[in-house]
Amino acid sequence: MTLIFSWVSVTSLGAGPRLIFKSLSLVGEGKLCAHDTLAVAFEDAGLGIGRLGELRDYSTNTRSLYDGINIALKKRFSHNFTFQASDVMSWSRGWGGLPTSSFGGSGLNITPEREFLSGEFGPANFDERNRFTASGVFMLAYGFEVAPSFQASTGRPYAGLAGKDIDGDGRSTIDRACADRTDTLGCKELQVNSFRGKPFVEFDLRTAYAFKICENMKLRLIWEMYNIGNRNNSCNNVDTNFYGVSFGQPQGYCGGQGPGATFGNAYRSQFGFRFEF
Repeated sequence: MTLIFSWVSVTSLGAGPRLIFKSLSLVGEGKLCAHDTLAVAFEDAGLGIGRLGELRDYSTNTRSLYDGINIALKKRFSHNFTFQASDVMSWSRGWGGLPTSSFGGSGLNITPEREFLSGEFGPANFDERNRFTASGVFMLAYGFEVAPSFQASTGRPYAGLAGKDIDGDGRSTIDRACADRTDTLGCKELQVNSFRGKPFVEFDLRTAYAFKICENMKLRLIWEMYNIGNRNNSCNNVDTNFYGVSFGQPQGYCGGQGPGATFGNAYRSQFGFRFEF
């Protein structure tokens, strides 16, 4: 639903429950011996117990939800000044703390017994409760142009992982630390994504100067600067080993969707030009 009042618009969004793709570990590594029928069958065939390491089921067997309110302001105050700002309040959550498990692939396998435990439902790893952005374009005298841009958002969540097999399923990839801060086998684990990373703040600036060559020709020189404050925007790209000495410490810059995708990197700038005719 969208409401528009002159130069202000308000949009309410709701998406969910949405079925998502997830990998289930039906028979975990090192656990085949517990299934007597399979163990005997493999042994009788001369293949040896444990020949089949793991059985996985890839299917749309879980779901995620998203709700948000977008407030946008856009106004041209004169021919030489345009301003716009937006604020997004949102809530993204899902089983496993992910909007879709396909980003993690087989590394996020989970057993059917554990999949829908109460501790497995929580905020998604891209969840930002509030994001504010503002930008403007100033057309100054003598052909100068200035276009600042500011954005800030609340911290993204991450899980306190144990780095070891806590639930006894033979795997340690997604096991979280014990809620009582111990590392006891079979303990109650921390809620998924129960920690928040560093808030994101960045200020960018684009400047330009246009040389008028003739009536229909211009040469525009451009200088763009990103993350002028050189802030270390790590978001939730941190050390997630709860029992390690560097738990919660930044491991890089904010991660986007997909391997190697980052944003909010260190200060950088670039020069360029554009010929218009």
